[in-house]
Amino acid sequence: MTIDATAPHASFFARHEKLTLVLVNALLLLLLLGAGEIAARVSTHYEIGYYTEAKVGRDGYLRYPWGVVPVNAQGYLDENFDLTTTKPRVGWFGDSVAMGVGAGYPYRISDIVRERMSGLSTWNFARLGAGFESEKAEAIAQQYKLSTIVYLLNLNDILPDAAPQSGGGYVVYHGLTLVKSYLDYLRDRSYLYNYIRTAAKNAIQRLGFEASGYFAFELWPGKSDEVFRSFAERVNATARSLQAKGVQMCVVIAPYEMQVSEDAARTYASLGFKWEDGFLDGSAQKKLRSFLDKDLPVYDGLAAFPDHSAPVGGLFVYNAGDKIDWNHPNRAGHAALAKGFLQSNSCPFPQTK
Repeated sequence: MTIDATAPHASFFARHEKLTLVLVNALLLLLLLGAGEIAARVSTHYEIGYYTEAKVGRDGYLRYPWGVVPVNAQGYLDENFDLTTTKPRVGWFGDSVAMGVGAGYPYRISDIVRERMSGLSTWNFARLGAGFESEKAEAIAQQYKLSTIVYLLNLNDILPDAAPQSGGGYVVYHGLTLVKSYLDYLRDRSYLYNYIRTAAKNAIQRLGFEASGYFAFELWPGKSDEVFRSFAERVNATARSLQAKGVQMCVVIAPYEMQVSEDAARTYASLGFKWEDGFLDGSAQKKLRSFLDKDLPVYDGLAAFPDHSAPVGGLFVYNAGDKIDWNHPNRAGHAALAKGFLQSNSCPFPQTK
C-alpha cells in the first residue's frame, strides 16, 4: 500500500472542532473583558482604591488617597501610647469613621480632642470595619487602664443581634458576603469589576439595604423599633459593665450627610435613595436615645451642624470612591464634630490631678 504524500491533511481545527470552539469563545471573552476594562478605566472618575485596606509602610503609616493613618507600637491606628503617663486615659472606639476614613491623621475627632485637651491621654482604638465590640472594648479598658471610653457611633452600627436568616435580607446579606470573600481581591485592581460591583451595590442600597447587606434600619427607625431597642440594650449593658469596673462610657452619635446639608439631601434623593419622613430631622438619633440609659452621657452630633447650607461633599466624603458615602465626615466634618463635642461638655472627662 502506498501513501500519497500530496494528499491534503485535515486541519487542526477540523480535527478538534470542540476544542476550537472553546478557544474561539475564550478569545472573544478575553477581548470583551479587555474592551470593558478599558471602557471602565476611561469612564471611572473616582479612586477605586479609596476604601480598600492599605498595608503598613516602612515608615509605620497606612497611606490612603484621603490621607495617612499611623500604626503604633501597640498595633493600633494612632500615635504611640505613653504607657507611663499619669494623666487620665481616654480611649476612642468605633469603626471607619473613628479610624478617620476620609480625613486621616491628625484630622480625626480624637486627634483634635487630644490637641485641645492636653490634660488627658487620648488614644484611638478604632478599627476598619470592626464596629464596637463590647467584650474587646472592656478588655482594652482594663489592659490600658482607661478612665473613659468614647464610642463614636455610626448610624449604620444600629444592627440586630444576628444576621438575617430568611427572606430578601438573607439573600442580599449572604450574597454580598460571598462576593466579598471570593471576588473583592479585584476591587482595587480591575476597573471593570469595580464598576459592576459599585453599580450592584448602589442598586441594593436603593432597595433599602446597607452595603454590608443588612437592611438600612437607621434610615427607617419607625419600622425598626426592636432593632433599635436591642442595639441600645447592648450599648447599655456595656456601659453598666464598664461603670462597675470604674470606667465611664460616653457615646458620640455621628450624623449622616443628608441630615446636615440640604444640598446633600437633594442630591441623594435625586439619585434614588430614600429614607423615612423625619429622618433628616434626626428621628434615628431620637429613637436611639429613647432606648439608651438616661444616665449614659450622649452627644448627638447633629447639634454640631446647625447651618445646613454646606454643599454636598463639603463636610463629608462624596463621589471620591466606589460607594455612595453619606456617613464618613471629611476633615471639615471631623473639625465641626469635634468643636461641637468639646463645647457641649457632654462627656464627663476626669480632671487632671
